[in-house]
Amino acid sequence: MLKAQIVIMDLFFAVFLFIVLLVSFFVSWNVYQLRFSDALMRNEVELYTLQLADQLLKSPGVPENWEDFNSTPDLIGLSSKSIIISDKKLEAFKNLGYANIVNSTNVGLYNFYFLLVKDNVSIVEIGNYSSGQAVNLRRNVIYKDGVANVEISLWK
Repeated sequence: MLKAQIVIMDLFFAVFLFIVLLVSFFVSWNVYQLRFSDALMRNEVELYTLQLADQLLKSPGVPENWEDFNSTPDLIGLSSKSIIISDKKLEAFKNLGYANIVNSTNVGLYNFYFLLVKDNVSIVEIGNYSSGQAVNLRRNVIYKDGVANVEISLWK
């Protein structure tokens, strides 16, 4: 009778140990999955931010003279040449408004912030700066024959 009780206790101990290991595996799996999805989302936002910066700062836009029309362009670009910001395009960019800029830049899933600073003076600021987790990108550009800084931020 004593041997039967020991076998039953061993079985209960083995089942208990198996359940503990199974629960710890699933908890670890969920934590890993959350971290992976956060990293994937962050990488996606970083990619969109880089593409947006290249689009705005290195291309003239589509059509190239979009600032001459009173409509939203197909693709917004602020440069007359790579990283040389056109004053006329920048003025048209400011006048487009936040909603039109978001639609023309295809960042509709994300919030957007744009800041152009020259000589520690804010020239253009569009959108609201995020106090949370945002992907911030800073680039140097040429504006009115001098170096200026552009900050572009995206976040969900």
